[in-house]
Amino acid sequence: MMDMKRLLAGIVLALTIAGNAFNQDITQVVRGKVVDEESQMPLPFTAIVVLTLDPVLGTTSDENGYFRLDKVPVGRHNIQVSFMGYESKMIPELLVTSGKEIVL
Repeated sequence: MMDMKRLLAGIVLALTIAGNAFNQDITQVVRGKVVDEESQMPLPFTAIVVLTLDPVLGTTSDENGYFRLDKVPVGRHNIQVSFMGYESKMIPELLVTSGKEIVL
């Protein structure tokens, strides 16, 4: 009975390790539009950075405030949005899943 429990524990551990290795290769798109909170005017050339990655992944918004981050690994990430003259905004613990791209 004890050997069966050890075998089962070993199988669960192996599957967990394999699952974690597999999940690291799954990525998703995070996209959105950066606007001024009060006027709702787009903020062009804003820096958007995924701080929880090493090296960090980042992009800038286009002239209409739209941005797109490709290949963001599945998991929870802290996203920072910065624009000169504005306070930086942090989006903490954004959950990126494999099922659907994230639109902010």
